[in-house]
Amino acid sequence: MILQKKYVNFIGVSFLTELTFLLIYFALTWIKLRTKCHQITVCPPPAHGAQTDEISQRLTSRKQYYDEINYFRGLVIFLIVWSHMKTLVWSGYDPSSLNTSWEFVRRLFSVLVTGNTAMFVFISGFLFYAIFYKRGFDYKTFIKGKILKVFVPWFLISTVFLFYRVYRGHGDLTDTHFVIYGGYFYWSFWYIPFIMLVFFVSPLYLKFIELSKKSQFLILGLSTIISMCLGRHETNPVLSLIFWNSFYLYGIFLAQNYQKFLNLSKLDKQCLICMGLLIIFVSSFSDKTAWFHGYSTYDIHFGEVIEWALFAKIFSIALLLFLFIKIKSMPSSVFHIILKKLAKYSFSIFFLQQFFILWFERNSFTKFLPDLNFWEAHIVSILFACFICYLCIFFAFAIKTLTGKYSRMIIGA
Repeated sequence: MILQKKYVNFIGVSFLTELTFLLIYFALTWIKLRTKCHQITVCPPPAHGAQTDEISQRLTSRKQYYDEINYFRGLVIFLIVWSHMKTLVWSGYDPSSLNTSWEFVRRLFSVLVTGNTAMFVFISGFLFYAIFYKRGFDYKTFIKGKILKVFVPWFLISTVFLFYRVYRGHGDLTDTHFVIYGGYFYWSFWYIPFIMLVFFVSPLYLKFIELSKKSQFLILGLSTIISMCLGRHETNPVLSLIFWNSFYLYGIFLAQNYQKFLNLSKLDKQCLICMGLLIIFVSSFSDKTAWFHGYSTYDIHFGEVIEWALFAKIFSIALLLFLFIKIKSMPSSVFHIILKKLAKYSFSIFFLQQFFILWFERNSFTKFLPDLNFWEAHIVSILFACFICYLCIFFAFAIKTLTGKYSRMIIGA
């Protein structure tokens, strides 16, 4: 009876969700057929000797700069800070006080704002291929750079953060649990041990790049299924690697096929945009599909909860890329400047926000937050996110000015 109940829960997806994924399948099949037909009828066969040497392609790609990815990174770091502020503002809020219509909007906000670590991982995978692989990948140089510019800043800042907490009386260094989870894995600090593990297994991703398209699709599908069944384990780098692996692979795969993505016909783009909006809309109907489910360090419930939110994130990435490709072609504006500034200091914001989150958690003025209504709570969380990003950039700029070229090993910028 218990097994039967679990089986029913596993396949018990709503009709709308089933319909959505069927539409995705047919839409992608249609795009594939259209692309093949276009290649057969339009593209002439290449002339003899017209193929570009792979080494030449890599050397040429060094000059290529992906503004849209830079804008994307700027938005993502802001969404991550906003997500943290949203969690804190809503920590004392009673969701049952919302009527049904507000519940849908709340879940829609969650689909759009929470879980955007997926986008950060996707960007890392994209840049791994577009920059490091195309330049001529050298494992020792790559790892050395990541240790100096990623691991060292994380270790220094999290250690300072830990001693600051001990000084403030929040815990004791003899408490191993506090040292790990109250210091080195506090809030978003968990990301660095995980992403360093990704960097260490880079040779496996090199193998993925060299596979045939058929094999790549097979691995992407298998990785996606595993991610959907596993769930988030932020304090376990190994399980985080397994869960977020699909997004890193999607980043690599899209970078490999980015020119095809850019050359999609207007009709194909409209199809993908409509499918993405539909999936985001459908995902907002249930708590099971609106966000990723998190588990403790060793708490594994493989397959008990299916992470349907993964599809919403994948299509959100595509939608945002279309948006930033469009923005890239527009005249420079304040919006462009803000996104570039956020992208430039994204790592510093990622590191330094922990201090402001801690201050926010411990400050007594936040007692008024549960009295805010739905929209007031969201507006306050956005304002706090903007303020924290501004402060992080201010302090990062000051530290960078004082330390010069060594700032990359201190604050990651």
